[in-house]
Amino acid sequence: MIGSGRHHTVELRGVTDQNDDGTDRQAILRTCSVGEELQLDVSRNNRDGREPLKIRRRTGEQLGFVTPLADVLSGIEQGRKFRVKLAKLYPYRAAAGQKGAVLDFEEVRFVQHGNSNSGLDTKWIVLIGIAVLLLAAGAAKLLGFF
Repeated sequence: MIGSGRHHTVELRGVTDQNDDGTDRQAILRTCSVGEELQLDVSRNNRDGREPLKIRRRTGEQLGFVTPLADVLSGIEQGRKFRVKLAKLYPYRAAAGQKGAVLDFEEVRFVQHGNSNSGLDTKWIVLIGIAVLLLAAGAAKLLGFF
């Protein structure tokens, strides 16, 4: 998986809410680390693009939501993939002692090894290496090194 360089920075919403199971999102957020990869929960019912996109930890715990980004939604509809990471934790302005978060959405693409035409094939690299070794051995023999 390779990042394409397209990044979208978004503030995480709903960080002071409770989850449906009663867990406190602030308690979950305090256990998170900057750089942690998160999951984007895209509802199949979100056909009009108005429903918020849920953000979860790998454990399935919901941290909050983001309002749909036009670029991200159209990319998802086209089958493109996005990696979501926790970019920043900061003191939440609305409530003392609580945290807010900023997320980084990065568009990624999957690259298959060995099937690309963007460079030398492995067999050519090996053949070039052998040719260089033979040339070096011949030059060493001519110069009297062995």
